[in-house]
Amino acid sequence: MITCVWPILGFLLDQKISADQRPSNIAIKSAFHDFITGYEFKAVVEDRSPLRPKQYTIRKTSGGWPLLSKTIDALVLFANGFEDFIKPVGNFSSLCNMWRTVPKGKDYLATTVATIEDLYDTAAVD
Repeated sequence: MITCVWPILGFLLDQKISADQRPSNIAIKSAFHDFITGYEFKAVVEDRSPLRPKQYTIRKTSGGWPLLSKTIDALVLFANGFEDFIKPVGNFSSLCNMWRTVPKGKDYLATTVATIEDLYDTAAVD
């Protein structure tokens, strides 16, 4: 499955980078929302053609990860139904109930500490 999907992801990433480098005549600004563009995960896995980018509106309180994803040329994949597949490791009894899982409806990005450290190291080099 990976050998089938990997080339599609590479193609989509190339398309995204090319689109980001083209000048845009439309500048949409909002005081309360950010916009993020990506592709439906299921459409990629099922190799649906054509794969069209989707744009979603998220709250500015998301922490700025839409800008991060653009800065690092990340390919954004949208999906639902995965539930809480990222949770704190170990004994997290000292965490309040709200932070034992990623809070719902907040447009937060969840990732591992190793990923954050890698992004920091990459940014420090650039």
